[in-house]
Amino acid sequence: MSELDLGLKVGMRKLLWSMGMATRLDVELQAVKGIGSRKGPETFTDLDVLGVSISPDARASTVIADCKTTRRESTSRMFWIAGVSGFVNADHAYLVREHDVTEAARQLSSKLGIGILTSSELGILQKIHENEKFSSNPNLSFMFDRGEVERHLRSYTQLAKKLDPLLKFRNFDYWINDDYRNISVLINRLKDSAATLDSSNSIHRSLFFDVCWLFLLTLIKACGYVRSGYLVDVPRAMQEYIFGGAAGFREKETMAEYLNKARPAGVPEQSALPTYFRPLVELVVRLLNRPGRMTESLRYLEIVSASSLKSELGSLPILAGEDLFDSIAAKLSADVCGFLVSACNLDPGFRSHARSEILGEVANGRGNRENLFEWDNVGEIEVSFERAKTFGDDLDVGQEAIIQRSDLPPSTGQAGS
Repeated sequence: MSELDLGLKVGMRKLLWSMGMATRLDVELQAVKGIGSRKGPETFTDLDVLGVSISPDARASTVIADCKTTRRESTSRMFWIAGVSGFVNADHAYLVREHDVTEAARQLSSKLGIGILTSSELGILQKIHENEKFSSNPNLSFMFDRGEVERHLRSYTQLAKKLDPLLKFRNFDYWINDDYRNISVLINRLKDSAATLDSSNSIHRSLFFDVCWLFLLTLIKACGYVRSGYLVDVPRAMQEYIFGGAAGFREKETMAEYLNKARPAGVPEQSALPTYFRPLVELVVRLLNRPGRMTESLRYLEIVSASSLKSELGSLPILAGEDLFDSIAAKLSADVCGFLVSACNLDPGFRSHARSEILGEVANGRGNRENLFEWDNVGEIEVSFERAKTFGDDLDVGQEAIIQRSDLPPSTGQAGS
């Protein structure tokens, strides 16, 4: 990470946040290690800033920015950005420079569909898009402070070697994998790290919230798949999605059938579906019920990933402000955290910290939990596995798909049949 460029990256993050996006800095794209190769995987390139926003139909729109303080190569860099933008399917891209760029680069702007921003132009746009909810909220100034951002990014270099596989996935593999694979791979990587992750360690909590951000983005993409053609049968859609399509699911199902025929007496029946499938479907339906809260949920996880390193900052409701805090988006963020704690057998303290830092819950002397604020507008967002199969039948305007968890079918692992 170039410290010279970090100021521009943070400035671009502030602009994208003001425009209603969630962000990530320094996304590195790597090639897969070649078969038989003794060398490590080669790096394709990196994205200085990635912005993500979710449309009402659960489609992720992305913006990338190339931020450099150098005066050189602005013209040729325009073609580089155009290529990278196509590679990652970005919807828009920016060339951000400390100083002015060449006239040729500006002429290429409209031809290539790439915005050009000098530091002064970046400042102008920040003022145009400034809003009290985030970019001008003094409680959230640490999100846009160069020193604090650098501290956050560098904190993960201090972690134990046992967490290297999880960090490698977070830093590289996630961005190259097919979207559907990231559900199972992320859960497996986090589960493998369960014995090392400690909820009392602030850096571990920060990393956990950051991985939850990645998982939420993955689920949002799954929601887009469900909405595209399977809204009336969410379990079936998710069965297919997590295996890369109907053919992939059928292949896994056939393999499970063969294993069950050959299993010795007393060995439990095998299922093609993972043990966490039913709660996964429930979580997806909760998100489908709240498409307008998806981007905000991402931003909340982005905040707590940074704020967990600074205990003096307080919980998310305090940071966002009681009048501006979106309790439903926060509930969805906490649900994602809770799902991963259960699915990956993590230290239960991560769930407690998630509810404390995201929802503002505090433990009282009797060991119970209470809220700092009232949650009258949250209501229940519990959705059963059976109800999910006919999700579209009950989607009237303003109506929640709510049902008691006692309606869940037996845990056979066979969903949507």
